[in-house]
Amino acid sequence: DQDTVAVLLYHYGHYVDTYQALRTKGQYAFQDSGPRQFNLLLTGLKEGVYTFSMYRIDSTHGSAYDTWLQMGSPEPMNTEQVDYIQRLSIPSYTTCQEYVPRQYHYTTTLGSNEVELILCKPGAI
Repeated sequence: DQDTVAVLLYHYGHYVDTYQALRTKGQYAFQDSGPRQFNLLLTGLKEGVYTFSMYRIDSTHGSAYDTWLQMGSPEPMNTEQVDYIQRLSIPSYTTCQEYVPRQYHYTTTLGSNEVELILCKPGAI
């Protein structure tokens, strides 16, 4: 939809030097770079009601990597294991409607390797 504003946020955490050894032992292999706060100001919006949809991938929602670790890091993976991870790889979802007077301020905090997609669409659901 051409009227929808989409913002994708990602907080990168680099893999550790011992990535290969940790990965094969079923341990988290990325640096914890701590939380990062994002402050967005969306400007140039038409005044009115907007629907905001937020999708997030984190260690408990939608992360195939974290699910794979919880399974014991199987390698190679069989069809049943791949299907299981695909079924659980669903981001969290929240939505709200707000009146916007031409600009909108949004604040969120992401942990290492978390991703958030924000969709801002004019009108009610």
